[in-house]
Amino acid sequence: MKRFNKVAVLLLVAIMLMTFIAPVANAKPGDIPPGQLKKVTGIPPGQLKKIIRFVDVDETLEWARLAIDRMYARGIIKGYPGDIYKPKDNVTHLESLIMALRVMGWEEEAKKTRINDNIQKINLSWDDAYYYVALAVEKGLIKSDELKGFNPNAPAKRYEVARYIVRALDMERQAQRHMEEKLSFRDANAIPKDAVGYVYVMVDLGLMKGDDRNRFQPNSPITRAEMAVLLNRL
Repeated sequence: MKRFNKVAVLLLVAIMLMTFIAPVANAKPGDIPPGQLKKVTGIPPGQLKKIIRFVDVDETLEWARLAIDRMYARGIIKGYPGDIYKPKDNVTHLESLIMALRVMGWEEEAKKTRINDNIQKINLSWDDAYYYVALAVEKGLIKSDELKGFNPNAPAKRYEVARYIVRALDMERQAQRHMEEKLSFRDANAIPKDAVGYVYVMVDLGLMKGDDRNRFQPNSPITRAEMAVLLNRL
């Protein structure tokens, strides 16, 4: 009898849990009850934008879906008209700088930043972009002498994104101390010598990882899906 009662109680608990969980699990992101939004996204309701279902984020991107939802909800990464995210598009240098500024909470400072002559010489497609670049220089994400060869619309490589993020975290000194580090990746020799320390810090913090073949692929562009995962870890 006691065993029967125990089984009955366990079944009842299981049914109650499924009744509670199923609506959230099956709901579209925009339909998640307000009381559950923080549990799903980790973001207080007052800080959330409406979560939308991007039509091009399918089941092959489950590994990035939550990160994409969270970074969109926080306004770190924007979507495109028609509920498009473009997860496989490469992130440009300009986009990676802007995302880094946003995730650090600095975006509102952009319009107050002075644009110097070196920045004005850069060919940017929209006026506000000059403020973002100026702020990135002010915050140390990119150095003034690096602007000479700066191509804002070129895809940002993984080691270059590592450099921007480490600098945003004010961990430049730590990176410089580890420039001679022997990294364990199979393609460690492909990492530029002046970027080894940045990669070391990012890996040490758990923000970037190698692939299933233990390659870092430092010269590969980073996609919008990958960038969302990186920023979510941060």
